[in-house]
Amino acid sequence: MRQRLFYQFLLEADNEAGRVRNLLHIKQPHRSVGTDKVSPQSMICAIGKVVLGILYKLIYVLLFMYIPYRILSKISVAEGFQLRQSVVYFTSFLSCICGSLINSGMFDVDEDAHALLDTMQVEPSLFFKERMVYKLIIDAVGFTLAFFVIGIDFGHAFYLMIWILISRLLGEFINLYVFRYTGRIINEIPIVTIVIMGTCVFMAYAFPFLRNRVVDLTVYLYNYIWLLAGLVVAAVVLYELFNYDGYAYIAKSCIARMKEKNRKEQDEDKEYGELAMGEYSADGSFKEFGKDKSRGLEYLHKIFFSRNLDYVRNIILVRCILIIVAAVVGIVLCRMSPESTRDIVWSVLCAALPIMVFIMYWLSVTPKLCKLMFCYMDLDMLNSSAYRSRRYNFRNYMVRLRILVLCELIQAVVMCICFIAVAVSTGNIAHMQMLIPVCTGIILLSVFYAVFNLLVYYMCQPYTVQLKTKGYTFYAAHAGMLAICYGCVYINCSAAMFDIVLALVLAVMLSGASALVYYFSNKTFNVR
Repeated sequence: MRQRLFYQFLLEADNEAGRVRNLLHIKQPHRSVGTDKVSPQSMICAIGKVVLGILYKLIYVLLFMYIPYRILSKISVAEGFQLRQSVVYFTSFLSCICGSLINSGMFDVDEDAHALLDTMQVEPSLFFKERMVYKLIIDAVGFTLAFFVIGIDFGHAFYLMIWILISRLLGEFINLYVFRYTGRIINEIPIVTIVIMGTCVFMAYAFPFLRNRVVDLTVYLYNYIWLLAGLVVAAVVLYELFNYDGYAYIAKSCIARMKEKNRKEQDEDKEYGELAMGEYSADGSFKEFGKDKSRGLEYLHKIFFSRNLDYVRNIILVRCILIIVAAVVGIVLCRMSPESTRDIVWSVLCAALPIMVFIMYWLSVTPKLCKLMFCYMDLDMLNSSAYRSRRYNFRNYMVRLRILVLCELIQAVVMCICFIAVAVSTGNIAHMQMLIPVCTGIILLSVFYAVFNLLVYYMCQPYTVQLKTKGYTFYAAHAGMLAICYGCVYINCSAAMFDIVLALVLAVMLSGASALVYYFSNKTFNVR
């Protein structure tokens, strides 16, 4: 079994290596028909895949555990955030619960999996077991090293890794039986996914933030009796997973759904392509509006957003639901807490703008909308040389900026309403005017991120024809913005002063972005 699983992993690596060689236009190595040998390039690709998986775990721990620990310990008025207790607490909700239920390794069926199952006729049972074992190994090595790097001793990191593996097996088992009875895994059921993610994110960050300390779960996770019970449950679950006899049905269902999805995407591409190329003239304007290119561009985007209204509405709705769920939980906690806790919540709301810089960055919908516009509008027009003048690009940029700002403002307004609702629940209705600068800052941040993300899209254009993300400048721009967000947490000033500085930065950003798009977009806005 071990040799078959290892060979399955190498076969998958060989498939990925071939895809990389095709992408880089490298000649495929000659292989005799019927040989079972794996090329050295495939071994290198397999090793690289493992290394990248481990690095991904390290980055994940740094971004979602270590940096939040540093931020919360910095803004906390008490010593309620210690490194080991904080990491154990974050891991319990983000990795053990949310990650295990939402990110199933066994059901990660993509185009490569389609090639292995349908084209190469790989045994379904072996395929799903290999995916599960690979994820367990990467999690074991990656999380242990990541915890050790951020300062947790090896023994405690090892114990925490054991609990992650136990939760991974339970998550795969739950997803397996959810799929068996519903035909879908958990992350394909939107309402369940939203509830799990919203609850886990709130419990991981907002709940300890409001309590000014994390719940010390080390008493339970580092208890030998609890650990032994968890290992027994994991052994039973592992036995059930390895002896399950319905993997062929799962593979058949996944392949059928993938084919149906590809067929629908091809039909949609054909439909949108006919719209873009049929109504566009050679000079990049709509035939219906003649030389009035501004009205033509507005008409194009009106059609685009009306046809993709469901997708746009869903990505905004998901964020609004998460905001509302967090607000409802906050209101309930405020009503159930003593006056001292409500006063802490009130003071946190009044001084929330620095941390909102980070939150609004992650809530921004502009990156997803830019990718959507590239897929259904820009790709066809770039290939047809419709974007041929910087004046035309600038007009297009201004039309999109107005639409994207409106989309960002929707969730910003919801955020402000939720802030006010939580503030009312604290009993400080007489001092509500103190929230005006905070709400103003949230509105300014939403506009700022619409400008920033659209500017990065025009200056870096990271998407390829296959809709993959490439480009060092794109990642560098977002890495720089994350560094700025992290630095803003340490700013100590009034909300009104923060608004003044933010308004000045936004004014400079608006003028600078317009100039950059006008003078350079005809050189930078191209298909990769």
